[in-house]
Amino acid sequence: MTAYNAVGEPTALNKFARSEVLEGAARKSFWRLLPIIFLCYVIMNVDRVNVGFAALEMNKALGFSPQVFGLGAGLFFIGYALFEVPSNMILHRVGVKIWIARIMITWGLISAATAFVSGATQFYIIRVLLGIAEAGFVPGMMLYFTYWFPANMRARVVACMVIGSPVGSIIMSPLSGWLLGANWLGLAGWQWMFILEAMPAVLLGLAVFFVLPRDPSSAVWLTEEQKRALKDALAEEKLALGESVKHSFWEGISDPRVIVFILANLLWTSGFYGSSIWLPLIIKSFGFSNIQVGFLNVLPAVASVVAMIIWSWNSDRTGERLWHLAVGALLGGGGLAVSAYFVTQPVVSLLAILVATFGMFGWAAVFWTVPQTFLSGRAAASGLAVISALGSLGGFFGPNLVGGLKSILGSFQYSLFALALCLILAAIVVLVFGAVYREDIRKARAAATSKLVG
Repeated sequence: MTAYNAVGEPTALNKFARSEVLEGAARKSFWRLLPIIFLCYVIMNVDRVNVGFAALEMNKALGFSPQVFGLGAGLFFIGYALFEVPSNMILHRVGVKIWIARIMITWGLISAATAFVSGATQFYIIRVLLGIAEAGFVPGMMLYFTYWFPANMRARVVACMVIGSPVGSIIMSPLSGWLLGANWLGLAGWQWMFILEAMPAVLLGLAVFFVLPRDPSSAVWLTEEQKRALKDALAEEKLALGESVKHSFWEGISDPRVIVFILANLLWTSGFYGSSIWLPLIIKSFGFSNIQVGFLNVLPAVASVVAMIIWSWNSDRTGERLWHLAVGALLGGGGLAVSAYFVTQPVVSLLAILVATFGMFGWAAVFWTVPQTFLSGRAAASGLAVISALGSLGGFFGPNLVGGLKSILGSFQYSLFALALCLILAAIVVLVFGAVYREDIRKARAAATSKLVG
């Protein structure tokens, strides 16, 4: 157990003890918080990207060209980027249970309303509104994790949430493929897909309000000793990182390291969403039916689950972050490039997409652990939000890039090459960051490998 002096302070800054109290607190927090956060992330990704499946029938029904669909899919990220920072600052002020509940309920209702669009303009508006509604969820959760978990657990914690994305695809893909064939009560299958897949978000939003505590001090399932152990461990961790950690709102926005991670996130999201939103249509272009597309779309999701487990475990074990990011991005870029080169050979192209997905989700498992090491308090609220907000604009550029090149050139081949380049550039950015900020990385790695929790 950690020793304290007469005024209640830890007796040494490097007292990252493997105490049974701290270990029990962290593990109890994990099992109390992560199941519902995981489910929320599953539904978030279903409602964010199921438009790609809807496009298999919606585009024909509403007369959407590849350019119209690409623009509409990407406009989600414009609304998302505009409201990400203010949404996260509100969350920091009012707490997770109120604001995440609001986010989920409104995004569920708006996602369901997508079923009733009748033209391009309505489609554009509903996608922007969906982005506004969802803004703040991801950086809010990343901020929330800094209240509960030491650095040497965060890659695994983040991975256990983000793994909800491929799990959502595993569930959504065959379900969406089946729903597209429905025709009930005068509504087409793509309309039912939006309605039925949005309902869980509303229900989970109500559950979040009653289940998630604001921070460890308000968790009734932690003992007073466990609350203090978590508080002191996280405080000691910040002290060990020293002046490299930023705390104020403006420091969080203006820190050069934040700007670097905005660029890295922008490049990665361009490659990731450009490929994932269009993937059902890419697979369909190989000559498969909607049902077959649904089941084939599961394969990259399974590869993603494996990647996130391996990447997060090894990154936490070694304390190394940047090479895990770089290798993930290079696998993603290389996989998409190979897929593009063999685009006329469906089996080879699909196998290459599996490799690309493996790498891209390996990146996703580790990415947020790096900015968490140099941002704290209001700086974390603003910095994580601006990284997510401006970086997420890649979700606008990527799908539009694919749609534009497909309309002009008539093939997905050059689109995949362009997305591959984005991912390779993302790898270069993080490696340059590591070379420039070598001392900060050394301190962060020392904190991540300290034996706070096994």
